[in-house]
Amino acid sequence: MPDDEKKARVDALVPGQRVYANAMAYRSLPGEIVVDFYAKLPNSDLLGVGGVILTPHFLKGLIGHLIAIVVDYERRFGALPTPEDLQGAEEKQAEVLDLRKIPVPPETN
Repeated sequence: MPDDEKKARVDALVPGQRVYANAMAYRSLPGEIVVDFYAKLPNSDLLGVGGVILTPHFLKGLIGHLIAIVVDYERRFGALPTPEDLQGAEEKQAEVLDLRKIPVPPETN
């Protein structure tokens, strides 16, 4: 198969839309691990935004790549806080991002 055909087939499998996620859940079976992603926004319930089914071997290899991404991010932008450092931050973020406090301009017709 020519390289152009291979690329076209891979491109067809990649979704064109990215979504925001800041929470996840997983479940595992003998031959696969299912990872579901969610968005938790202030004053709202969890919203399921997508998921992936991975083989355990692929996930184990992916972990090394994810660690490398975090190491590079911290090198470029500074250390990330630990989850313990963030306790209480969700409430503070909710106060800052409370959309109910933003005045809505009157409609003009």
